Order: sequence, then C-alpha cells, then structure tokens
Amino acid sequence: MRNHKLVSGKNHSLGSKEHLLNLRRVCRYLLLVCTSMLLLLLAWGAISGGLQQLPRSRTIGQLTETAFQLAGGLLSLLVVLTCFRMRRWAHPVRIAWTIVMVTAAGLSSVVWGNSPPLTGILLVFGALIVVLSIQWALRISLAN
Repeated sequence: MRNHKLVSGKNHSLGSKEHLLNLRRVCRYLLLVCTSMLLLLLAWGAISGGLQQLPRSRTIGQLTETAFQLAGGLLSLLVVLTCFRMRRWAHPVRIAWTIVMVTAAGLSSVVWGNSPPLTGILLVFGALIVVLSIQWALRISLAN
C-alpha cells in the first residue's frame, strides 16, 4: 500500500492545521457576535427599564438602583464599543460594568420588591456568574 502523503506530494497535516485554525477563528468570531448581541440586548433592557422606572422611584434606594441600572446599560454599550475601538479602555470599562451590574442586581429585589437581604445576596452571586461568563466569552473571542 502506498503512502498517500508521498503520492500527492502534499503534507496533509498542514492542511488540517490550517483548517483547524480557520475553524477556531470562525468560532471565536461567532462567539464575539453572539456576546455583542447579548450585551446590546442587555443595554437596551437596562436603559429602557431604567427610564421607565425613574419617574416611579420614590426612595433613595430606588433612585440609587435606577441610577445603577442606567449606568449598567450605558456601560454595556461601552463594553461592546471597546471590543472594536478604544481597546486600552476595555479592562477598566469591564471592571466598572461588572461592579455596576452586580450591584444593580443585588439592589433591585430589595428596594423594589421588599425582599429580604438574603435574596439580594443570592442575586448578586447569580449576576456575578452571568457577568463573569460574558467576560470569559469576550476574552476567548478576542484572543489572538
């Protein structure tokens, strides 16, 4: 039996490596697109929800949570922007976004729903998992 590599004169292992690199590049691009769309959807929900609840905010806690929600929406837009432009600001924007989103999640049920503080703490951990997952997806999709 003849060796196919020698007959064709090509090294097929190089072609498969190039194919694998192209597949990785496509997967990272799709991950970036999906994550960016999720962030834009999150920005839309946070900003529109914050603007709707702003007139209904009666207490300092409600005003604070609404401000964090609006800031989270704006920072979500900035996270997407810093993926493509102003990359040197990406890290500080993502840190601020993480802090703001987790804080808004923790405050929301306590100041709007009169829930016990334990519910707010559980929401903080849930939001932290979601935010860190989004950050992980961004880090993977933007890796060289």
